[in-house]
Amino acid sequence: MEFRIGNMFYKVVYEEKLILNGQQCLGLIDYDSHTIKIDEKVQDSQNFKLTLIHELTHGLLYENGLHDLNTEENVDAISKALYQFCIDNMNIDFAEEEDPETEDKNKVGFVK
Repeated sequence: MEFRIGNMFYKVVYEEKLILNGQQCLGLIDYDSHTIKIDEKVQDSQNFKLTLIHELTHGLLYENGLHDLNTEENVDAISKALYQFCIDNMNIDFAEEEDPETEDKNKVGFVK
C-alpha cells in the first residue's frame, strides 16, 4: 500500500513493536525513508484506519511545511475528525466524471 503526500510517495509497512520516545505505539511515520509503519498487531479495521489516517495527517502537515502544527495533540484531533468525516460521507465521489449530456467534467465530488 502506498500513498502520495505532496510530491512524495509513502509506503505502508507492518512491523513488530514500534517504539517512539520510549513508549510503544501503533504507528510511526519516517519522513526520511518515506515510510509509514503500522504495528502488525493492529488487527481490527477501525484501529488500522484510525492509525493510518493519524500517520497520514502527520505526513500531510510535514510535507506542506506546517511543522508547528505537527503535534500529537493537533494530529489526534484532525485525524479523528477526518476519520469520522470519511465514515459519515462515504458516498461522496471526488473522481472527475463527464456529464454524458453536456460532456462537461465535474471538478468536485457530489453526494450520489
